[in-house]
Amino acid sequence: MDIDFECTICGDCCRKFKLPLTVAEAVDWLRAGREVQVFCEAIPWRYEPPHDDKLAAYKRARSFAATSASLPMRVLPLLVAPIPGACPHLQPDNRCAIYARRPLVCRIYPAEINPFLELQPEHK
Repeated sequence: MDIDFECTICGDCCRKFKLPLTVAEAVDWLRAGREVQVFCEAIPWRYEPPHDDKLAAYKRARSFAATSASLPMRVLPLLVAPIPGACPHLQPDNRCAIYARRPLVCRIYPAEINPFLELQPEHK
């Protein structure tokens, strides 16, 4: 899918969301005195999918094995910064104060951090 995207500097994408962070970004966020949360998605993993299953490989690489009672699972942790209002780096003119070192998810916007999520330009 070809998408031409040009930021309108409205600032809407920088308000009221959970900002996915890499480990290094989470450390920096915490050092700045901000909150980081850990979200965990638990996925039943009754059998090992074939190695050519790209979605399963993506999940396997980002998860660890666990068991709930006798049910095998994979647990996918995600570090996020809760942004209840405007991002603390959003300036009054809706530009990013840390643009040169902004988080990965901001760098790739409007693409999704998960390559298996369908890009929906109408929601961006």
